[in-house]
Amino acid sequence: MTTPADTRARILAAAMELFCRKSYHAVGTQEICEAAGVQKGSMYHFFPSKLDVALAAVEMFGESVRLEQLSIAEGNLGPAAKLRAIFQLERGMADRHLGTYGAVYGCLVGNMAFELATVHEPIRMAITKTYESWAAVVALILMELIAAGIIPPSDPLPTARTVISYLNGVVLTARVANDPVEITRSAERVWLLLGCRDVPG
Repeated sequence: MTTPADTRARILAAAMELFCRKSYHAVGTQEICEAAGVQKGSMYHFFPSKLDVALAAVEMFGESVRLEQLSIAEGNLGPAAKLRAIFQLERGMADRHLGTYGAVYGCLVGNMAFELATVHEPIRMAITKTYESWAAVVALILMELIAAGIIPPSDPLPTARTVISYLNGVVLTARVANDPVEITRSAERVWLLLGCRDVPG
């Protein structure tokens, strides 16, 4: 039996995919409803406007990525492998897009930042909160790297913000090149950013 929560989740899943592939402005509410298999009335029951759908999509996507990152940070890998795995999450999404649609579409949050961060304050705040939540997880990994002597001491959270900014740029580069390998290749250069002279094994 389909519950209201199921319907809302289907709408958001469809919106996240469409917004990422086509952009916010190129997608209409009817297309979202068709992809989700719902009537427009159902969508408007949960979301008064397309902007409200976009806001919820950013929040849901951001939290889903954060939970995946946290699973890595709290896992049993060594700290260097953990940081590589953070980049591999983005590589996995790029591989999926390329395999399914024939193109690398980048990160939903980054794409929405380009389109809406300067024109819709709630979405800008949601994007800021998302990036901060990702940085908080990466900071946990950086603390392990510092404790292990792999990277020089630094304030973990500001450094983690820099890593997230670098990762965003890497994903954009992969989108422009239409090549997920750019993400893996750039992951090895993050060690230079962190002041590590020798790339850890």
